[in-house]
Amino acid sequence: MFCYHDKVKKQPQDDGTIRQDFPHGTNMNILHSILKDGAKVASNTHPEEQMGYIIRGSLEVIIDKEKAILKAGDVYFVPPNVPHSFIAIGETEAIDVFSPIHEFWSLK
Repeated sequence: MFCYHDKVKKQPQDDGTIRQDFPHGTNMNILHSILKDGAKVASNTHPEEQMGYIIRGSLEVIIDKEKAILKAGDVYFVPPNVPHSFIAIGETEAIDVFSPIHEFWSLK
């Protein structure tokens, strides 16, 4: 199966973030986000593992009680059921992968 970035619907969010939910496989799904400077993802938890790759820009990431500033090329990993949050520093583009499928972020 192939999926072309320019054919996946861009979904503007209330905070100015643009989200693209790519079609998912059997055990994982991918979310592409472009976050405006200062955009926040509030602290949350979920049973899925989450791994993210920063394409451009920078994120302040808090995973459990550990805080880091990550830049383009950096990766983060969130274990299941661990609180985490994000703040964009400058316009930031990132890819997140969830396993198993995170139903909230997956196309139906």
